[in-house]
Formats: sequence, structure tokens, C-alpha cells
Amino acid sequence: MAGNSKAASSKEANAKTGPEGSQNFKEGAEKVMDSYGQLTDFNKEIIEAMVSSANITSRGLEVLNNEAVVFSKQSMEEGVAVAKAAMSARSVQELIEIQTNFTKSIFDVYLGQVNRVADLVAGTTKEAVEPLNDRFNVLLGLVQSVRP
Repeated sequence: MAGNSKAASSKEANAKTGPEGSQNFKEGAEKVMDSYGQLTDFNKEIIEAMVSSANITSRGLEVLNNEAVVFSKQSMEEGVAVAKAAMSARSVQELIEIQTNFTKSIFDVYLGQVNRVADLVAGTTKEAVEPLNDRFNVLLGLVQSVRP
């Protein structure tokens, strides 16, 4: 009799899982494949965002490098001009005035350059983070949509 009850419960289980079970399995498999496709697309978009961010950073560094070269060249030219003026000074008082004026002007120029570089770095950083931030927001949306 024990054997008959096992066979009967097996038949009942097959009857319950027969066509409905196959359909449920098929739907589950389709959801898994769809999720895998979405994950693949998402990973591709993350890589594209990283490449975009790296390109933006590279362009920003190129601009900063050009700024440094131009600033260095201008500083050298101004230094040479001041040295020539100092050599042609006719008195100690005139030499002190030339040096004082140069010190004031170079300090102002230096502060201006520091502010310009800070603005360039901040702008480049903001722009470079944007594609990554967009992907993060999409990820948050996906996580929230799956949350029970």
C-alpha cells in the first residue's frame, strides 16, 4: 500500500506541474535570458561611459598641459624683460622699483593662473564624471524596479 500512495502522489504532482509547470519553467527561462541580455547591454553601456569619461579626462589634461606651457613661456619672457630692465637701471632706487613692480605683477598673474587651472580642473572633473553618474543612476533605477 505504501508503494501505491507514492505512485498516487507522483501522479498528482505530475498532474499539477504538467502543462502549467512547463509553462512556468518556460516563462522563468525567458525572464532569465531577458535579464542576461539586459545585463550584457548594461555592461556595454558602462564600458562606453568609462571610455567617454577617459576621453574627456584626456582632453582636459591636454588643455591643462597647454596652459602650463603657455604660462611658463610667458613667465620666462617676462623674467627676461625684467632682467634687461634691471640691468639698465640707473640707480638702486630704480632697480628696487622695477623689482617691486615685477613682484606685484607676477603675483597677480600667478593667482589668475591658479584660478584658471582650478576652474579647468573642476570643469573637466564635472564633465568626466557625468557619463559614469548617468550609468549609476540607471543602475539605481534597475535595482529599485526589481526590489519587491
